[in-house]
Formats: sequence, C-alpha cells, structure tokens
Amino acid sequence: MQIYETCKPIQDRLERVLIELIPKSEKPLFHAARYVLENKGKRLRPLLALLTCLDLCGEVEPGYAPACALEMIHNYSLIHDDLPCMDNDDFRRGNPSVHKEYSEAIAVLLGDFFLTHAFSVILESKDVTNDQKVKLSSLLSHYSGGGQLLEGQVLDLSMTGKIGHYYDLLNIYLRKTSSLFCCALEFGAVLANKHKDLELLLKDVGQKIGLAFQIKNDFQGKSKDSKQEKFTIFALHTEKQASLLIKKNVEDAIELLEKSGHSFEYLIAFIESMFSL
Repeated sequence: MQIYETCKPIQDRLERVLIELIPKSEKPLFHAARYVLENKGKRLRPLLALLTCLDLCGEVEPGYAPACALEMIHNYSLIHDDLPCMDNDDFRRGNPSVHKEYSEAIAVLLGDFFLTHAFSVILESKDVTNDQKVKLSSLLSHYSGGGQLLEGQVLDLSMTGKIGHYYDLLNIYLRKTSSLFCCALEFGAVLANKHKDLELLLKDVGQKIGLAFQIKNDFQGKSKDSKQEKFTIFALHTEKQASLLIKKNVEDAIELLEKSGHSFEYLIAFIESMFSL
C-alpha cells in the first residue's frame, strides 16, 4: 500500500485545521502559536488517531478537532521541554525554539495555552458527540497528566547523570513517549465508538510503538544526550541490541493489530512507514 497517497490529503487538511484553531490576533501569544504550528512536524500522533478512525469506521472527518488537540498537547510538551530549566535546546525542527525566538515567559505561557486550548478544541467540536467529548477529554487528561507524560519528564530529569536499570528506562519511555501514542490510538477507537472493545489492545500497541520510537530518537540524539549525561538505551545496550529492540517492538505491535479481529490496513502501513519496514 502507498500510505503516502492516503496520508497526504489527510495531513494537508490537518495543517489547515490546526492553524484555523488559533485566534487570528497578532498578539505575541497567538503569533508564537502560529510560529510553532507552521514549522511543521511529522504529525505522527494525530495521523495515528485519524488512520485508526479510518480503519475502524471508514472516515476521518470527525477526528480532525481531537487530532489537532492531541498535536497541541504534543507541542506544549516540546516547548516546555526545550526550556533552559529542562533540556535547554535552542533549536526545534531547524528553527529557534520558542524561548529563543520570543522569550522564556512566552514559551511557558504558550505551552500553557496549547495545554488548555486543546480541551476547548475537543469540547467545542461539532463533529463528535457529547459522550465522545467526555471520553476524549478523559483520555487526554490521563495520558498528558501527572501519572503519564509529566511523570515521564520528571523521571527523565531525575536520572540525568545516573545509570539505572532497564526497568527505570522502561518507566521513563512508557510515560514520556508512549503515553501520547496510546492516547492517539485510543482516540481513533473512541471516534469509531469501539473504545471499550479495543482499549487494552490499543494501549499495548501504543506502548510498543512509543518504545520503538524513543529508542530510534536515542540514535538520532546520541551525541547531544551523551554531553548532557542523559540516561538512554545506550547506557544499557549496544547499538545492535537497541536496533533489535526497535524491530521487536514494531513487529509485536503489528502482530497485535493483525490478530485483533479488525482490519487495521492503514494503521499498519503507517506504522511500517514510521520505521521504514
């Protein structure tokens, strides 16, 4: 399957909707919001949500607002992650980070704006039912909250300059990275009204994809992570072992989808494209 041909119009519309959800005001906060969203990322999480929805119910239209909300949460986490008190990164996707282009104060407040606006986007959507709004908001709150994404960030910071066990690394990766992948997949099931049937399976798939994705990121950031004394997969495994872990997690995730009793043709093709399988 040529998944690019399926994703291109979906992503093009996603980009338009994202920008439309930001007030047109030229106030610094909204100007910074457009600066971030126009510096396009891969949009992996919203695309995972939309393709899950497409596989399960045959359409994606109801999913755009929730998918955009998820992307806002992801960007909020990146903006705060780049701050000097966190990872202290001056660049994001080849452009100056928000705190370098604007100020630290705007970066903090922009992260806050994306975090709060994401829930408004879901609750004000006209394409999802009230019951779906409750489920989507609950999932987003859970996976971006103190027991998941935020805890992962705290654990990551606490391990700087230290070497722990594989369990410690797994704990960080499952929260810091896998959380929003789980949320994306479960979003798709909520939009197709199949969440309860698939909740545990999609959570398992999301965790495996997230682990593989974070290890892949560890390869890309190996030099910088080493200088910052980050606790990554390479503190415990060789590059060859890490590569095998990526492969195993992706294969296990796809096998779960193939044996689920549902057709996940688009989702599987997209996951394969993420890891160039």
